[in-house]
Amino acid sequence: MKTLTQAMLTGVLACSALAAATDVTGKWSGFPVYLTLNQDGNTVTGSAGETADDQIPFAPSTLENDRLILKFGPMEIDLLVQGDQMSGEVRQGERTMKMVFRRFKPRAPSAPPPAFDAASVKRTPPQPMGKGNGSSMKADPGRITCTNVPLKRYLVTAWGLKDYQISTPDWMNDERYDLTATMPAGTPTDEVLLMLQGLLTDRFRLATHRETKELAVYALGVDKSGVKLKPADGFGSSVSSSPKGRSMHANASMKSFAATLSSLVDKPVIDMTGLIGGFNINLEWTPDELQPAADSTPGPTIFAALREVGLKLESRKAPVEILVVDRGERIPGEN
Repeated sequence: MKTLTQAMLTGVLACSALAAATDVTGKWSGFPVYLTLNQDGNTVTGSAGETADDQIPFAPSTLENDRLILKFGPMEIDLLVQGDQMSGEVRQGERTMKMVFRRFKPRAPSAPPPAFDAASVKRTPPQPMGKGNGSSMKADPGRITCTNVPLKRYLVTAWGLKDYQISTPDWMNDERYDLTATMPAGTPTDEVLLMLQGLLTDRFRLATHRETKELAVYALGVDKSGVKLKPADGFGSSVSSSPKGRSMHANASMKSFAATLSSLVDKPVIDMTGLIGGFNINLEWTPDELQPAADSTPGPTIFAALREVGLKLESRKAPVEILVVDRGERIPGEN
């Protein structure tokens, strides 16, 4: 009888352990990254990106003793799973960043607008001679720290817009502010941006409205030669100098790639490729200002570089939604 009781107890404990096994399936938020994970046994598959709906798949991983390591090409995310929270590091080369992810739970429609736990917004003090005019926006788990940032850049970030999508009074391009804000680690990016919108609206007493304008844009499409791209092996984009002038290395969806191109050409770029998923994109080109003298052989333009990988830019008109800032105050309200 004792042997039977021990066997039954062992079975109950085994079932309890199985029921309590770690399961990371679901959407996870860790400002400024979203993860979408699917677990089958100890195997974890999924995708990652800067938004919940713009994701790039990563290589299958194994969950071992509540430790999950996700690899995106040269990027590695090393996490310890603790229920609905995962914490650890993102490593890429010599760069390391602390990260905290929380299992994403949509906000109830009736919930009040989210707000930072604490926030401070102040005009940037006059900069000493020779210090320069650089600015920075840094996100750590549970904290945002911004230094010497123009108000318009805050607005572009908070509303998730491109520079050409926001119209502001001229002074908002020049007046600079320091901002610090705290919130629970792992707060979803969408909520952090809503918090920032609320903070800026309150402190600067902003009045805004939206309208749609017909703008000259570039449509990013597929060239008649067909796409010549490999699947992404990570995510993120960088632009640097090269023997031809400039080079871009990107692991991105076409939507994200179009956004990067917008900062490199003279018109906004809108993705019209119809391509789904992430791609490894490498370009080399010579910007106009770096082209050689007229009697020398010109370097490839960014348009030619795109055609080499089976993409093209075409000029056209398109409706674009614009956020118009009608008014605001230069001196932020009290903290």
